[in-house]
Amino acid sequence: MYMAEPVNYEGKSRSEYGRMHSGWSKKTTRLAWHIDRYLEEHISDAMKKVLAQGTSTLAQTLRNVASGAMEQASKKLRVEVKTT
Repeated sequence: MYMAEPVNYEGKSRSEYGRMHSGWSKKTTRLAWHIDRYLEEHISDAMKKVLAQGTSTLAQTLRNVASGAMEQASKKLRVEVKTT
C-alpha cells in the first residue's frame, strides 16, 4: 500500500530515494509523514498569526501607556519665569 510504505525524513521511499539506497533510513510511514507536514504547516501559520496579532496589541498598549505617562508628567511640570 502506498500510504503505508516506509519513508525517510524527506517523505521518500527507499526506491524514490535512489542513490543505491545508501543513507536512506526509515523514519515513518508515508501517511504519518503527510499528516506531520500538514500539522507542522498549519500550526506554524497559526503561530505566526498569533504572534503578529500579539505584537500589534503589545505595541498599541505600550504606546497608550507611554502617552498616558507623558501626559501625567507634563501635568506635574511647573514652569516659572523669573526676571531680574
